[in-house]
Amino acid sequence: MEEVDYVTETPDTVTVQEMVNLADNNIRMEIENCIAALNKIGLEVLMIDVTHSGLEIPALYTIIPGAHFRERSMIKDVGLFAAKLLVERVSDSELLEEKLSQMEQLLPEAYYLEFYRGRNFSDMGFPESALHHFERTLQMQPEAEDLPYIYSYMGKCLKDLGKYNEAIDVLGKGLAEDEERPDMHNTLGVCFFKTQEYEQAIKHFRRAVDLNPASGIDYANLGVNYHKLGNNTMAAEFLTLALTLDPSLDFARDLLAGIDK
Repeated sequence: MEEVDYVTETPDTVTVQEMVNLADNNIRMEIENCIAALNKIGLEVLMIDVTHSGLEIPALYTIIPGAHFRERSMIKDVGLFAAKLLVERVSDSELLEEKLSQMEQLLPEAYYLEFYRGRNFSDMGFPESALHHFERTLQMQPEAEDLPYIYSYMGKCLKDLGKYNEAIDVLGKGLAEDEERPDMHNTLGVCFFKTQEYEQAIKHFRRAVDLNPASGIDYANLGVNYHKLGNNTMAAEFLTLALTLDPSLDFARDLLAGIDK
């Protein structure tokens, strides 16, 4: 309920009867009713014709300046959504870095550009460069809703660099912001496995599958850690389940075959 306290704890009260009724049997009238209601509160509706000339299927893009964007974010920043579109549409990593750098020259205080640059370097296999950008992102006071993503990527980069204890510390900060992140529990499980803290690894891999029951790799990781603790019964159970979900996990198949001998 904390996530909706801006609704539940508001001092304002609006009865159902006071709410605008857009209903009509004619959808055109409903649209006109909606536009009229928005006009009353000072919001203008702009319609852009985006019909493809080849397909000729009528298509419109609606913009209401002052309203939130369609993405699930409370941030009203056109630069953020321009950056999101850029990241979604540009698959060439070098070109993406070039474009993000150009945007950063125009928006030097935009923390999300530092984040996207860091994510791009991480995807390219340069964790040290990525970490530099993620650390810069944190210094720029990002929105609280973005902190789990930043800490998750930082933890992954530290793990890739073999800095497992540092990764554990950073991921702990991430879970303090959002405990229901299977990606962070997975990375923590790997880090604890690498530091030979198998019971802690099991704890996080179990939480990962609680949050994402379809994750074959996390069941396999549970099997590996139970095997390390000498509990081959539990190891075989989780390895079998992992292979049921994802038959491509060859390491799980090999370990299970060794246990069965």
